[in-house]
Amino acid sequence: LVSDDRARSVQLGAIQSSTDRWRRLAERAVELHRTGSENGQYQPSVWTDDLQLKQLMDSIRAQHEAFGATELRLRNISARRARRYSRLTVITCTILALLGGGLLALFLWRQMRALGRDFSASLSIARSHAESLSEKAQLLDLAYDTIVVRALDGGIRFWNNGAEEMYGYSKQQAAGKTSQDFLHTVFPEPLADIEEKLRRDGRWEGELVRTTQGGKRVVVSCRWVLQRDNNGQPCGVMEIGSDITERKEREEDLRERELLLRTVAEQTDIGLVVLSDQRRYLYSNPAHTRMMGPGSTKIEGQRVSDI
Repeated sequence: LVSDDRARSVQLGAIQSSTDRWRRLAERAVELHRTGSENGQYQPSVWTDDLQLKQLMDSIRAQHEAFGATELRLRNISARRARRYSRLTVITCTILALLGGGLLALFLWRQMRALGRDFSASLSIARSHAESLSEKAQLLDLAYDTIVVRALDGGIRFWNNGAEEMYGYSKQQAAGKTSQDFLHTVFPEPLADIEEKLRRDGRWEGELVRTTQGGKRVVVSCRWVLQRDNNGQPCGVMEIGSDITERKEREEDLRERELLLRTVAEQTDIGLVVLSDQRRYLYSNPAHTRMMGPGSTKIEGQRVSDI
């Protein structure tokens, strides 16, 4: 344990040398005492060796005490040094921990400030977008036509006031439902073909027959537009519709009247013609055609003066 301390090694070597010398003298004294005891005679050297043994033992004891005192002193010095180093280590670690904690706190504070700024900017943008969307939704609500936005699975996501007025269902009643089902939509062609055209062309136009909440059947002229997200993927369908029920009824009435008039004109014996502003034949009933004689079956489009 003292090999790294030259002075301590010398002390230890002296103790070992004295101990070896004492052991040799002790063995000689024991031998002399045993011989003298057997012969009944003690040589003077016996007493001399005993005195040397006592003196040598006292010297060894003093060396041991000095060695132990030095060890105790060195141990105390090492203990004080260890305590000092321990305190320095604790203080250093505490300072480093405080410094590290301070730096970490500063870093986190800066990160939180940056996150706060980003969050405020994002919140401001989101509010701006929300206000813009709210304004657009209000404008869509003001539209007289029906405007319906639905997801690709058919669930309704937007239902404006025009749709409420036409179909009789409120926004809450229409939200999430499929318009094809709860409006009992009748399509002019298979729905699969319509959806195929919508995916291919991005739009579709046609007339649909639907049933309102009150049971009235209405004819709606619809325009479907495919919505896409920022990646260009389809995400929904917007439908704009107009109620053309009255117009379709008038057209049907006109067709019926035209058919009636044409039937009467073709069955009467009175010659009837319809002329344009340029006095060209637009229509000639069979009676008039017979009056004009042979070759007059194709007079429509010709001038009266030419005929």
